[in-house]
Amino acid sequence: MIVAGLLDNEEERLKRLINYRVLDTPEEQEFQDIVELTAQVCHAPICLITLIDTHRQWFKARVGLKIQETARDIAFCSHAIHHDDIMEVKDTLQDERFFDNPLVIGEPYIRFYAGMPLISVGGHKLGTLAVGDTRPRKLGSGEAFALRILGSQVVKLFELRSKNQKLQDVIGQYLKFYEEVRGRQEILSKVQKVAEIGIFEADLRTGQLQVSEGFCTLFGLSTFDRLSISRFKELVHPEDTAHFSENLNRSLNEPKFSFEFRCIRPSDKEIIVVKCMGESLRDKEGEPFKLIGLKQNITAIKQHEQQLEAQNAELKKLNEELDNFVYRVSHDLRAPNSSVLGLIEIILSQEQDVDKIKELLVLVRKSLQKQDNFIKDILDYSRNSRMEVKPEEVDFEEVLQEVVAQLRYSYQKESINFSVEILQEVPFATDDSRLHIILSNLLSNSFKYQRLQEHGGMVGVNVKVNEEEAQITIEDNGIGIEKSRQGKVFDMFYRATDKKPGSGLGLYIVKEALLKLQGSILLESELGKGTIVKVTIPNMYR
Repeated sequence: MIVAGLLDNEEERLKRLINYRVLDTPEEQEFQDIVELTAQVCHAPICLITLIDTHRQWFKARVGLKIQETARDIAFCSHAIHHDDIMEVKDTLQDERFFDNPLVIGEPYIRFYAGMPLISVGGHKLGTLAVGDTRPRKLGSGEAFALRILGSQVVKLFELRSKNQKLQDVIGQYLKFYEEVRGRQEILSKVQKVAEIGIFEADLRTGQLQVSEGFCTLFGLSTFDRLSISRFKELVHPEDTAHFSENLNRSLNEPKFSFEFRCIRPSDKEIIVVKCMGESLRDKEGEPFKLIGLKQNITAIKQHEQQLEAQNAELKKLNEELDNFVYRVSHDLRAPNSSVLGLIEIILSQEQDVDKIKELLVLVRKSLQKQDNFIKDILDYSRNSRMEVKPEEVDFEEVLQEVVAQLRYSYQKESINFSVEILQEVPFATDDSRLHIILSNLLSNSFKYQRLQEHGGMVGVNVKVNEEEAQITIEDNGIGIEKSRQGKVFDMFYRATDKKPGSGLGLYIVKEALLKLQGSILLESELGKGTIVKVTIPNMYR
């Protein structure tokens, strides 16, 4: 393989190529049309518009080739730009320049090549319009003629494209200058509308207001209205009237001013937040006689600030919960392991006492069940935190059967009178995974905190579904919750009683899951008598 040398005017050639500003630009249909037409006219499976850069050949448009560029050293076109007319290679395997070229002995296996140099108006060879084939052949006279004509069209497109870009640059400079001319009311009005800005000039001696069209648009006023300072004060929100007047009076004694207030637009009664900025002009005696400035609608900005504050508060809450979570998880996951290891050591030392071993194994099972329940709560917490809400149609009867089936080995439900009443005559949709988490935790608590030694247990579930929402009531006659503790039961890791083991995550996860679903929960409980939990979940069925 022979590597093509550089042209004598290589530096000027590259400068001209760069000035066209076409390298590394997106595909453009005009150039793509030319390569597709050239490929058809020349009966070639491969057609390229190539540009020879410092170390590569880059394809502005291509047919029959997937790659966007190759190294300049292996480019056929690096040789072609040394010619003034078409360079044709009828059989690459018979040409000492190309017989071992990677593009010949590998993909795309080029056996035939013909490239027409793309020569600029100044005589600089930028690249080629080239065709290739996977079999040896030669161009017909008509094909060669077409390749020359279409090659010249590529250069004309480059020139036209360059002129258009220069024209766009000139237009851009003109528009920039034009926008800077404040006296151009039309341009200024457009800027004001986009930025929701209105310019004003208040004459303190006559009380009259001169305003821009953007000012009228901002406040929903007619451009034909005769405005005055007192008339504008009527637009100020009643709760901000004193604040507005106080700042207006302060503006008279300060060279520059800036303050915010709310207005009610008379056109649509919308409440907007306005920022007023400007300066006061003074006469020779130093008395203020005019205020000039602008007012801007910053309602969206304020809403965004509120969203950021809410997000920051949420992040702070999550960070605090995470710190607490990591500490509790490390402690509560290790505690059962330590207990189990200790019991195993005792079992090993008591291996001859079968009854004692059974007794100890029961304790091992309890420790492992505690750890398993805690891990389940962690997984529920994780899923609720990271998963998006995905509404799907649910059947409450099926959901409750699944939840109760999962709980059947955990509690002595045969000693509990369990009832379910469902009124669902319309389709209901919500996040099925979160619904399972909510019902599983609430029913688990109702079964867990029973007083079976005192009387028969009772757990009842009532579900009412309408087009707007589902109302779920879960009632039990268990141990109940002290009134002083009821306000904390939804906090992370809070446990209202130590009578039964638990992670303290269950009701917290229920609350967080309902927040994701935009639902709500209400708890009523009386110590020693039982608990009623009322859950409302919006219907997302559409």
